[in-house]
Amino acid sequence: MAAVLCAQDGCDHLNCHDGPFLVAFAGSNELERTMFASFYSSEAAEWSKMISIENPNATSAMEETGHTAVVGNKVYFPRESSRRIVVYDVGEQELSAINLQDQPCGKLMGEEDGALVFASMGDSKLYLRLMEDGPNGVVARGQRRVVELQTSLPPSALSSTYWMVRKTFVSGGPSLVGFASGAGVIFLNTEAGLFTIEVCSGQTKKVHRKMFVQTVIPYVSFYSRDHVGDGMPLP
Repeated sequence: MAAVLCAQDGCDHLNCHDGPFLVAFAGSNELERTMFASFYSSEAAEWSKMISIENPNATSAMEETGHTAVVGNKVYFPRESSRRIVVYDVGEQELSAINLQDQPCGKLMGEEDGALVFASMGDSKLYLRLMEDGPNGVVARGQRRVVELQTSLPPSALSSTYWMVRKTFVSGGPSLVGFASGAGVIFLNTEAGLFTIEVCSGQTKKVHRKMFVQTVIPYVSFYSRDHVGDGMPLP
């Protein structure tokens, strides 16, 4: 998995999309039972030295369709079938894992106001939790928020019919598919289409009629290798 970070010191990140950047990359090797990470610098036009640590759960790889979160110089990566997240401190070149076994927080969605955003669903409710990574580990910021989906979405959006997609049965029930950092908006895929839910107000809005959206990646600009010659090399 990878994430992009602004490399400009003192930047407010309001209009830095054409400035220097870092690409943080992390992965796991199940055979060697290790996790590894490296970063690419647009200014140096090269990758850093790869660092690695022992993987305490070799059967749990990086969640390829999951969502990352960037807080300062730290990038948080989710793990598959595991209550752990991987933390890559790009500035200090340190790699570690956080155990969330005792934290009923749900799925990592992204970052908002310096906190990690976790979300889960159950009983037609959306549960939101903001967590902070500090010296004493990951702790909750404020109370868990609950959004009543029955009063926020049309009845058809809460249906849980199963559909055949590429020879696989897929649930048509609501699923968490994306998060827009800065805007505080979660994307929810339903049988009635794609909806957004504001983290603070719980207000919902239908943004697309298409179903079976697996991942939403909001962006305000994008990188094109055609603008920089040969582009970015592989790690």
